[in-house]
Amino acid sequence: MTALPAAAPLNVNTAPAEVLVAELGSLNLESARLLVLQRQQAPFKDLADFQSRTGLTGLDTDRYGVASRYFLASVRARYGEAVTELLVMLDRQQPWPRILWQKFP
Repeated sequence: MTALPAAAPLNVNTAPAEVLVAELGSLNLESARLLVLQRQQAPFKDLADFQSRTGLTGLDTDRYGVASRYFLASVRARYGEAVTELLVMLDRQQPWPRILWQKFP
């Protein structure tokens, strides 16, 4: 889990099965794991697609979605024997991602 700077919908295309079960309640773990496998071949196009493929209805579009606004990126660079790493939280609400924070572990 990562704390985000603002409320953001849960991306049903990237959420682990356990998170889907915890959030949706009416979905059991076995069904959620099957959904995760199926979405690897055919991601949900929109929330309506998710609802039709799961049989769930009435999901709040402010709470669930199929896209992510925030991304955690990790970078590892090596030059000879020297190695450096970087962890960055990006916000892609604007046309070009904005760096919210960065950390050199």
